Amino acid sequence: MDEKIRASWERTLHPETLKTNIITASIFSMAFEMLKSSIVEKIEDFFTNGFEQNGPLVSPEYKEKVLSLNKSPLYASLKWLQGMDAINAEDMGKFEHN
Repeated sequence: MDEKIRASWERTLHPETLKTNIITASIFSMAFEMLKSSIVEKIEDFFTNGFEQNGPLVSPEYKEKVLSLNKSPLYASLKWLQGMDAINAEDMGKFEHN
């Protein structure tokens, strides 16, 4: 194996470096999942008309105006936000890049 490649792997797999990288990746992943969840939940909350024993009463408009935009609730929510001029194509590009 090339010595540069071997040295690179040794640096990457060094216990302290590996621990730091795993923690960093975990935090990033958790934050991104929280962002995705927040996007969907906040829009669903916007279309909620109250609560009952089984949970929130989401207006039928939510299905008509949001969920009909994409099979994925996340991407449907993002598309709805674009339609409301809350985000633009550049924002979508940044989201998809991550």
